[in-house]
Formats: sequence, structure tokens, C-alpha cells
Amino acid sequence: MVERNQYAGTAGTASVASSVGPPKALGENILADIPRGLSTELKRLEEMFIVDREKLKLITQHFVEELKKGLTDDGGDIPMNVTWSFGYPTGHETGSYITIDMGGTNVRVCNVVLTDDKGGVDLVQEKFVMPEGLKKSNAEKLWDFLADCTAKFLQKHKPGTKEVLPLAFTFSFPLTQPNIRSGILQRWTKDFDVDGVEGEDVVPQLEKAFKKGNVPVRIVAVVNDTTGTLIASAYKDPHMKIGSIFSTGVNAAYMEVCGAIPKIKHYGLPPDLEVAINTEYGAFDNSQKVLPRNPFDCIVDENSSRPGQQLYEKLVAGLYIGEMLRLVLLDLYERNHIFRGQDVSYLRQKNSIDSLFLSTVEEDKSDALHDIAFILNSALNIKAIDYELKVTRYLTELIATRSARLYSCGIAAISKKKGLDACHLSDVIAEPYNQNRMRFRSQLTNVGTFAKLAASLNSLGKICWMRLERETVHFTIIPDQGTQVWAVLPAEAIFDESYVLEAAAGAVNLEVPIAALSRALRSAIGDKSAQLRLTRKGNVPLLALTIVSSSLVPGNIPVGSEVDEFGGIDHDQSQSVARASAPRERETVITQEIPVKVLHQSAVEGLHEPRCRDPDVHIILPNLAQLKAISDRFTKLAASSSKSSGGASLASGITGPKLQLSANMHGSLKIGIATDSLRISSVWTGLTNPPLDPRQMQGTDMDQLPSERMRQLGNSDDDDEAGWAKYYINSYST
Repeated sequence: MVERNQYAGTAGTASVASSVGPPKALGENILADIPRGLSTELKRLEEMFIVDREKLKLITQHFVEELKKGLTDDGGDIPMNVTWSFGYPTGHETGSYITIDMGGTNVRVCNVVLTDDKGGVDLVQEKFVMPEGLKKSNAEKLWDFLADCTAKFLQKHKPGTKEVLPLAFTFSFPLTQPNIRSGILQRWTKDFDVDGVEGEDVVPQLEKAFKKGNVPVRIVAVVNDTTGTLIASAYKDPHMKIGSIFSTGVNAAYMEVCGAIPKIKHYGLPPDLEVAINTEYGAFDNSQKVLPRNPFDCIVDENSSRPGQQLYEKLVAGLYIGEMLRLVLLDLYERNHIFRGQDVSYLRQKNSIDSLFLSTVEEDKSDALHDIAFILNSALNIKAIDYELKVTRYLTELIATRSARLYSCGIAAISKKKGLDACHLSDVIAEPYNQNRMRFRSQLTNVGTFAKLAASLNSLGKICWMRLERETVHFTIIPDQGTQVWAVLPAEAIFDESYVLEAAAGAVNLEVPIAALSRALRSAIGDKSAQLRLTRKGNVPLLALTIVSSSLVPGNIPVGSEVDEFGGIDHDQSQSVARASAPRERETVITQEIPVKVLHQSAVEGLHEPRCRDPDVHIILPNLAQLKAISDRFTKLAASSSKSSGGASLASGITGPKLQLSANMHGSLKIGIATDSLRISSVWTGLTNPPLDPRQMQGTDMDQLPSERMRQLGNSDDDDEAGWAKYYINSYST
């Protein structure tokens, strides 16, 4: 969860975006050289997408009235769901809980421990990407997926757990809640349409899946994500008053006194008791009274799974604004203004532009707009010319600016209704839209290992694709010809507990000049500490390696004197400073910057490790230094034997030195050589044949695997040739 504190508004006024004209790009003269006919079309689009100040105020005022109406028995467009979460936390709550957060694109499973420290939280989490097909499936498949995610999390982080663990379920969809342990789905949003859930209580459905999968948890609370954001943020910040989601969908939660909620008057609750309201205000203006919808908005709505619903969300949220840009670009193409002569088959595909595309475009402030050219080519197979790049950037800003301005109306309306002079807003900002707003940094725990890996990669290619994930780091080299590399390391092998990775997609993809990284890491070996982080200088993304080294400064240097960059003393310092009686440590900090390229997800999603056939034998090798020593000896013997034999051939057909590697499924490995006059081998026994990862089996029955068939052909004491997998290398050399 990304938290941001900001002033949400002032009493009696609508706090909305102050700029109401065209996006800044036009003022920067970015469109000065575009064709005249296209300029006219852009003016037409401006009229559709620009929302002026008076309209924003009108929308905000209508928003306030709809918030009030939703609290009454008759209701309105905005559901204003009562969550039965009473009051703000104090920050002194303690406990340990498993949590599941089901959003529009991902499922997060966490172990949350509220510590004895005020506002203290220890968090361990795993993210699981939700398969796209699951959104149109049925209840059983959906809940089985969540139960499976939870089971995998517990197996990894709480292995062997017998006790039933309390679980809080964050469900990012509109719920009617009779109590804190019950949530009846009113309707699907975010383009979900899972059969068998609407109108049903999600808690018993999910608990049934837990029981079927023998997952030892019990749901103790179900909350909407906005309510969770509000409560979790208020746990740390007592000034937090609004929890907001501006992501795949859009929503907000706040605390309302029971006396202002006519629809729960019959419960007889104290009128000044506060309860969290999940507004579900993505449904604002479903009655179509005030929102400035244009023809493109209508197309997006008509093509959605629920036409006529969530109309405010469809103008604002990340799930829809990428599709909005696609429709606008396609319209300009159909009018023969852009992409003339280009293949636009990808552009014609629904949702071929996502909000990540928009964020990449909007971040490109360079004169040449290289990132925009790259994303158009990689995502849409369009090779845009100069003015088309500028138009793409301008339209992106036009659509994104309208989204931001309309989003501010909802926050301003809550502030105005509550009469808030000032408050803090906990904002989960646009997960899909902010995919390229990412952070990475960590201290390196094993510089030597990292440096050796980089050196090895450097010998195989110039450019490395580096994928940083929470638990793993991937290194891939795919040269035009030669050896491919697909390496995966646990993050903990090179990064310490300070490892920070923030990216809504769950990963950072970088194109790294491996020689530069190798040189930088080599220079850090033996130093006091080294930190690697992703940063930016101007428009250039960089991997910055900061090295801290230490040395002893002679004791006769005045304490407080400065050592210049050449190791000399600054004698202008006051001579009255007391002199040190012993050598002291001096630290030197050096930062090396490596230009990298941040890759859009669409540029890497097609990269897949080559499919290799299932192995005949899988075995963990003995000590590699031992292996190398033996292979070196064998090499010398083979070379000597070849010279003495003069290359003559025996009846066996062996004509030169060969290395033979062989292994079986009973823990034995053999390495040997064979020449015309010499055969020699060394055998290891008692090695481990590790089980295959179930993900590698791809539905294959265990007994049908080649390695299992090999296992049946012999035993640990058997030298039967049929039980050994062999590999020969001619002209062996190290």
C-alpha cells in the first residue's frame, strides 16, 4: 500500500485542480509543427476532454448531494455502504493476522503483525497475478484460486502450521454487510463477471474453498480495500480522515457519525459513534445528470461488461483510460491524420493500450521522445514519425488530466460534506497507471558473488535483461548468436533486509550494459559497504552503485581538519584544535552511475526461457573446485596420451580424447576420459537427486517422466549401463 499525506480540502469550498485549460504540453509549443488539419482535430478533442472550473464545481456540489442521499433509506447512485468498522484505531492495537487482498489485477496474501510499538507493523507479503480468464469464470474457480494462493503462502512462511489462523479478507468490490464477518456482493465492477457470486455472501463461499483445500484459516473480518486503506493508515497517522483508491477502479472511505446515517437509525446506535463508510462512489452519476461524457466515453461504457454502471469510474480509473486513448488514436487514424500507411491491426484490438502505456508516454520529456517511439513500436507495431509522437504525448496528457481533475471532485466532495478544514488523505495511487513510478534500492550482501556473476555474463554478451522481483532476481542474455543465459538468484543472495522494491507490476525490468555493471561491482569488492539503487538524472534512468570504503588517517592530523581529495591536510583550519592521539577512521564515498533502460512490460512479456525436454537425470553436483581439479588432471592425461598414440585409431573407433559425463537417479555421478590408449574415470556416490519443481512437470504424470523411468532401470549399487544417462564431448579442453 502506497500512502501519501496531503490536504484534502477546506470547509465550504471544492478543492479541485486549479488548472482548467489544455495540458501543459501545448503551452510548451510541442504541437507547433503539426499539420493544420490535425491541429483542427485536436481542438475538437480538447472541447470533448477539457473540464472547466465551473463544471468541476458543479460536479463537486452534485457529488455532495449524492453522498448524503446514499445514507438515506431511499438511497441514490452512490451506495454508501456501512462497514461496521467503528472508530479509528489508537495505534496501540496488537495481534497477528493473515490477510488476503483481492483487487482488480492481483491477489496479495500477507502475514501482518501489529507490534507493541505505537503504529508498529511487521509485514510479510506475496503477490499473485490473477489470470485474466478468472474474471469471467465461476465462483468455484475464483475462490479455489484464492485458497491456493493462501496455501502456497502458508507453506512458505508458516510451514507445518496446525492451528487455525485468523484471516481478514479485503475484497475490492461493493458489499452489503450485515456484520463485520459477512459481505454480500452487490455487483461486480472492474470488468469482472464471475458467475455465482452476485447477491451471495462471499465469506462462506471462500471458507468452503479453504476447507476443500485444507487451508488452516478462519475469516474474522471482510472489508473493502478503501476501508482497509483508511484504517491501516489511521493506525499510523491520527490525522488520516479519508482512505482513497485511484487504481484499476476508483473509490473512497471515510468515517461518518451514526446520527447522520438515516438508513441505520433502527439499530439505535449512539448518534456520535463513528463508523466507516465505503462510498463505492465509482457509481456516481449513473443517472447521467452532471458528468461530461463524450462519444468515446459512451463507446467505453458500451463495450464494458456492465454498460450503464460505474460511469464515474469509467471516466477516471486506470482500467479504462488506456482504452480511451486507443479509441482516440484510432479515430484520428480513420480520419487519415496519423499513422498513414501503417499496420494498425494491434491498435484495432480492444484494450491493446493499457494505462501503463499512458504512464510511459507521459514520463517521456525528452526532445526526441524516444520512449514514446519505443512503446508505440513494441506495443502496437507502429513506427511513428516526429509529429505523431508529439500528438500521442499530447493526447495522453489530455486524457490523464481529465482523469485527475474528475478524481479530485470526489475527494473534495467528502471534505466539503464533513466540513474538514484540513486532513490527511491516504491515497493508493493508480496501480496500473503508475507502473513506471518505481523504486529499487538495497545494500549488497555479497559483492564478490554478484561481481563474479556479472563477469561471467559479460563474457557471453553485451546487454543483459535484469528483472528485479521481491523474492528473485533474473538475469537473461539473448545474443544474436551464441549461448543464451537464463539465470535466477534469490534476492537474499545479493541483497540484504534493506531491499526495497516498489513497482505496481511487481517487478522492475531493466536493460543493463553488463560490462559497466561488472566494472562497477569489481571496484566494490572488499569495501566497507555497497548500495545499488535505481535513480534518474534528467531523463536518463541510472543504476547507481554507492561504495563506502574506510582507511586510517594518521593520529597527528588535527581533529576537525579536512583531508583534501589528494590525501593532504587543509592547513587553513584553526591550529588550536586538539590533536588526536591515535589514528582515526576516514570514510570515502564514491558513486558510480550506469545508464540503463527501463523496459515496458510489453517489451519483455514475449521473452520466455527455451523449452528443454525433461531431463533423464537430475542431480546436485559435488564440490565444483573438486570437479575442476579432477578435470584438469584428466585434461593433461588425455593430451599426453593423444601425443604418445600419434592419433592412431583402435577397433573401438575411439580416435581422440573424449570427456564422458554420466549420472544415474541413485546419487551417482561419473566423470571420465577415453583415448585410444587410456580410459580413466572418477565416481561420486551418495549425491542428491532433488525432486522436480511441480511447475516443471506441466501436467505430466510422475511415472512418465524420463528421470523416473531411469530410476527404475537400476539401483545405487548397480552399474547397469541402462540406468545411466551419458553425455560425450569430443576434443575435450578446459
